[in-house]
Amino acid sequence: MNSREDAKRGSVADQNATSAQEPQSTFVAYPLLREPVTGSIPYQRNKWHSTIDRSLILLLTMLCAFTRLYQIGRSNRVSWDESFFHSRFPNQYLNRSYYHDVHPPLAKLLISLSRFVVDGNNRTIEPKGNYPPDYNYTFTRCFIALFGIGLAPLAYLTCLNLNMHRRTCFLAGILVIADNALCVMSRFVLLDAPLLFFTAAALCSIAGFQNSRHCAFSLAWWRWLLLTGISLGLVSSSKWVGLFAVALVGLYTVEELLNMYTDFTPATTALRHFGARVAALIVLPLAIYMASFVVHFTVLSRSGSGDATMPPAFQARLHGSKLNHQPFTVMYGSVLNLRSMHPGSGLLHSHPHKYPDGSQQQQVTGYSHSDSNNDWMVMRVGNGFNYTSDPLVQVKDGDTVRLMHKRTSAMLHSHRAHKAPVSTRDYEVTAYGKPEWTDSNNEWRIEIHKEDSSVANGEIHAITTQFRLRHIVTNCLLSAAAVKLPPWGFRQTEVSCSRSQYLKSAANLWVVERHVNSRLPSVDMRPMVKTSFIGNFIRLNMEMARSNNALIPDHDKYNHLESDPWSWPFLVYPMRMLGSWNKGDIKYYEVGNPLIWWASALMCLLFPLQLAYYHIRKARGIPGVWAPGEEQHFWNAGKLLWGGWALHYLPFFAMGRVTYIHHYLPALYFAILLLAFEVDHFCRRSTLAMSLFEQFAAGNGAKRGISEAASDLKPTSSPPPKYAEKDSLFASDSDDDIPSCRAKTSRPDIALQQRSEWYLSQYWVHIAVLTVFSAMTRFYKIGFSNRVIFDEAHHMGFGGKYVNHTFYHDVHPPLAKMLIGLSEALTGFDGSFDFKSGSRFPANVNYTFMRLFNASFGATLAPMAYATLISLRCTPNAALLAGLLVCFDNALCTISRFALLDAMLLCFTAMSVLSLSGLYKYRKQPFSAAWFKWLLATGVSLGLVASAKWVGFLAVALVGLYTIYELYDLFGQKEVGIISHFWHWATRVVALVAIPVAIYMLCFVVHFSLLYKSGPGDAEMDSLFQAGLQGSGLQNQPLDVAYGSKITLKSAHPGAGLLHSHTDAYPDGSKQQQITGYSHKDANNDWIVKKVHGQSFGNTTDTIEFVKNGDIVRLVHERTSRNLHSHAVAGHVSKRDWEVSGYGMDGTYPDINDHWRVEVVEELSKNNPEHRLRTLATRFRLRHVGQNCVLRASGKSLPQWAWRQSEMVCDRRNHLDEKTLWNVENHVNPLLPPAEPNQLKGSFLRNFVRLNLAMARSNNALTPDKDKFDALASSPQDWPIMRLGMRMCGWEDGEVKFWLIGNPVVWLLSTLAVVLGPIQMLYYIVRRQRGLRDFAQEMEWETHLYVSGILWGGWALHYLPFYAMGRVTYQHHYFPALYFAAMYLAYIIEWTGRRISGSTNALSTRVVMIGLGIAAVANFLYFAPFTFGFDYPAKDLASRKWFSSWNIYDTAK
Repeated sequence: MNSREDAKRGSVADQNATSAQEPQSTFVAYPLLREPVTGSIPYQRNKWHSTIDRSLILLLTMLCAFTRLYQIGRSNRVSWDESFFHSRFPNQYLNRSYYHDVHPPLAKLLISLSRFVVDGNNRTIEPKGNYPPDYNYTFTRCFIALFGIGLAPLAYLTCLNLNMHRRTCFLAGILVIADNALCVMSRFVLLDAPLLFFTAAALCSIAGFQNSRHCAFSLAWWRWLLLTGISLGLVSSSKWVGLFAVALVGLYTVEELLNMYTDFTPATTALRHFGARVAALIVLPLAIYMASFVVHFTVLSRSGSGDATMPPAFQARLHGSKLNHQPFTVMYGSVLNLRSMHPGSGLLHSHPHKYPDGSQQQQVTGYSHSDSNNDWMVMRVGNGFNYTSDPLVQVKDGDTVRLMHKRTSAMLHSHRAHKAPVSTRDYEVTAYGKPEWTDSNNEWRIEIHKEDSSVANGEIHAITTQFRLRHIVTNCLLSAAAVKLPPWGFRQTEVSCSRSQYLKSAANLWVVERHVNSRLPSVDMRPMVKTSFIGNFIRLNMEMARSNNALIPDHDKYNHLESDPWSWPFLVYPMRMLGSWNKGDIKYYEVGNPLIWWASALMCLLFPLQLAYYHIRKARGIPGVWAPGEEQHFWNAGKLLWGGWALHYLPFFAMGRVTYIHHYLPALYFAILLLAFEVDHFCRRSTLAMSLFEQFAAGNGAKRGISEAASDLKPTSSPPPKYAEKDSLFASDSDDDIPSCRAKTSRPDIALQQRSEWYLSQYWVHIAVLTVFSAMTRFYKIGFSNRVIFDEAHHMGFGGKYVNHTFYHDVHPPLAKMLIGLSEALTGFDGSFDFKSGSRFPANVNYTFMRLFNASFGATLAPMAYATLISLRCTPNAALLAGLLVCFDNALCTISRFALLDAMLLCFTAMSVLSLSGLYKYRKQPFSAAWFKWLLATGVSLGLVASAKWVGFLAVALVGLYTIYELYDLFGQKEVGIISHFWHWATRVVALVAIPVAIYMLCFVVHFSLLYKSGPGDAEMDSLFQAGLQGSGLQNQPLDVAYGSKITLKSAHPGAGLLHSHTDAYPDGSKQQQITGYSHKDANNDWIVKKVHGQSFGNTTDTIEFVKNGDIVRLVHERTSRNLHSHAVAGHVSKRDWEVSGYGMDGTYPDINDHWRVEVVEELSKNNPEHRLRTLATRFRLRHVGQNCVLRASGKSLPQWAWRQSEMVCDRRNHLDEKTLWNVENHVNPLLPPAEPNQLKGSFLRNFVRLNLAMARSNNALTPDKDKFDALASSPQDWPIMRLGMRMCGWEDGEVKFWLIGNPVVWLLSTLAVVLGPIQMLYYIVRRQRGLRDFAQEMEWETHLYVSGILWGGWALHYLPFYAMGRVTYQHHYFPALYFAAMYLAYIIEWTGRRISGSTNALSTRVVMIGLGIAAVANFLYFAPFTFGFDYPAKDLASRKWFSSWNIYDTAK
């Protein structure tokens, strides 16, 4: 800006300051300038020219474009309302045929323009089915998507105008990008994307106008004011919902003008303000709105389907209209169509149906469409007239006429006897009588109201004459007021005889729309018809309003698309965007991002409470910590954002029309920005509060009071520096590095402030770039293969169990699988597909979304790697290198692209190490807000990673070792007292033990709550748990076990199963019938409880005898009649215990070795004073009477001759563990009543422990089978050197194939780093022991120890334990260790370069990093076919086989 403009701005500002006497605010929330803001003009133009702002806006635009344009043309079907906005209405514009719709025309004109550009005006697209093969529908979708792409940068600019920090602005843009609903609605040819864009533009403009309010009438002030007016015109011209934005701006303007009035602004200045706003915010939007209708009327110059909604005069001027040529003067005997001048009332109509009550005569209604039932013949009063041969007589003003319905020959009739069916104050109008009947109730007098033609001679003319029909008898007026009849009247418009004498009412006015008389010549009506744009404009808007009001929900029908406004913020009823949800069809589901919707809804609900809290504090005189101008900033921004949300959401509660979830999207946009604003406000307020607390704790507050201490924090002439620099990722241990908001000087170091701001901005740019590249590599062609790949067969299958609520068992904790199940539920998956390995996904399984959901976790790895190294004091170059290595590793990318648990495990592992690095960063500031934040984040991350896979406990071990070392280090510091030690221990126990355990257990709470139906995993749980599952078959059983009952016995040991027998005998030993444990339901599990040999029991209800604690019983196998038996014969696997067999026939061979004593150990039911043996609820042992041994499940499997079932023995060593515990699972006794349901309930803790024990047992059972070759398995020593890759699917030539292999640059160099790193560390340790000092500051060595301990220790803990594991291992088990190794590689390069050159930014180090990054990207692209899939023969990629051990293709082929 030149000096003249500067002087002009200054003079204007000074004038405003003098005249308006406004208090000048020095508050700028987060300065975007490179110099302090002074004077009375807080708005600075040059912030728009900031390179960082433009870079971030460009980044947001690119990311938003990717989400909106990715696979935008995948579906070639006309989707949802595209049938209107992409097909029907553009067809009308291109054919220039008039139509009617409930929305203003601007957005539809833009869509039609895109159709014209891509296809000309020679095509008509059908509103249903597929688009024509040669039609480029993708272009039009992309054109509309451009509006959706603009939302994110506009969100950023809006937040800038509201004086938020760049990070918060960027967060707002990311939230807009990340919302699924906003994305989906921008990807189709609908009106919502332009509506949202213009709404966002209006908000951005009014925010900029508010920011420039102190420099009234300056160039910037006028620019934002005019932009606001233009935006309002555009948004209201797209959809009438845009009028809510007009209301928002209107309320803001009224408040602003009211403030000027109370500030004693001079009258001339106030008049200028008022006039400028009227011109810009009323005249300009109205002109734009009307201009869109000018174009609308100009383009639609031909008759079309929407003619009937407009006056006949308008229709007559349309080319091709039936009204163009017809007789002009109405004669008796003419056939007429009479149209009511009231919008929406339609044409006078009748049909044979009769009124259900009242006179029950033929109905007369108003009908808007052309129909032969609209034809009426005008007749003279009396009989004897021949209308085909008698001379023609004109119908004139004052004539009394009769109107005969042409189809039914009934006469238009009214009477006093009956009231109108709806408008009960008026008389009923019917069609009654014959033409030859003489009835004065059929007679009507014509009263001309207006003649629009130049021929005004008292005659009735077609189209141009408006008249009334007055009933001769009742003196009422034929009226149609657009009141709808009930369904018996087909919801057509009611026609009544109005007793009101309001002559100018449009409801009482009629016009001849169509005139037929074969005896009269037809004339061209267009020269005779006069119409005005204003009249047509008003009429069309009235018709639009009527049509909108007619969109009421039909309570007699179910509309699966409809939803109520209360449900929108909570995502209760998402919407299917296709009517067809059949197999093979591409389907879209409009559902928002739950985190964004719920968090923004919460903020919208809490904001009024927050505002009330501040108001009450201010009213009570409680001092706050507001910086000067900050309170006004909070109110100005809050009222725009929360007010915009309320104005765009709350009115829907009062609307009677049908509503859909996409109506919430404009309100959602405001809610997202409010969420970002609250984050911004919270950071600023928490920082000021912490600063005030520190001053108070230092004594300043005690001496001078809180309000005085707070004044030290408030800047005088320059804005406050960046908040919470110590709470940023670039903070240092010293306050000298970066200016802090805790500094008490009023003149901060501007150079340092600029530098810190640049680094912080660079940080977020790097994060954004890495996120974009990660998303691109993870999402690209993610749906290429439509087959179930690798372990998707397991994990997607388990996710389907959550959809079906069917209990299952797996070796992993449930969190990651529940997230996969969530992704399946979000797609509407019904659980019918069983996800067999290699099978094709059916059409109703949206596997692409499921994979995208999973890949989003993998996309976070690179930015978190960058943030981790920044927290560990590494340079941005090293952090960026680490992010690139993680981003462009083929293996990490591949494993993230499928619905597996590994991406979530890696994400939560990365969260853990990021949180730990933040905790390390603030280790010298214990109990500060930042320290607590990272401590709690670490605990939460540990809970998540442990709940995803048990490998996550290796991350727990890393944090545990770090914590032990840190507490040990504190123990040696004498200045730390006992109380401080207690708090250090207590906080860590709570955050790092209690919170992870709580999260881990909470996952199982949800797991048990969701899986409430019986399923294949029942057998791994105890019987009491199974009884609580629907369909388990364990309900409705007798509670108390009696002699003669048929029971099954379940071992308490996981995996041992049910006591079982079959006809097969042991091959050695006693060679008697086998007794085993079997986990599945089988009739061979049934046993009859009987008394010992020689005793009997009754078989009636009077003589039932229950089994009690201490009773000696016999168990007889029902199928074979063998007794459960034991003797002094060694077991077949557990040789130290006695064999258990089935021996003797029931009652045939009495043997004391068939007797067992019942020993009750635990009773889980209530009210059992007699200690009866109870179904499910009693845990007991069976002690052999003869051998004094205990029936026990050894936990071992028998050989193949026993079908590898569990071994059962009689433990003569009396191990009283859970392997000797039993319970009755199934109980059948027709003489006993079923138990009450509340008597059979298990505890969560018991189920939790049982399931985790079963998981551990299943994990331990995953041992490699030496007798079989597993082509997928690999050994830990193979992983770091990439000796093997892994085929993830079938390898047929015509199928899509994926080969899991890493990036050699990343894997081999990171392996070299983790090998050489300890050697380097040992070298320096030896030198230190010899008294040689290589480090100028001891802090440098300590930092190196900590960082190496975290990164190298993380690699070691996630890799070395696999050598000790006996379970089968696969290549993907190395991926968590690889993540640490990649970060360690980047750190070692930076640290070594610093040691050699003495600088953190040496040219040689940068060259190495750049070269390594380029090599990593090049190798990623080279091996990209393995990552993204290839469908050609694998031998075509033979050149990529670097090692002979790689099984890319079969050499035999």
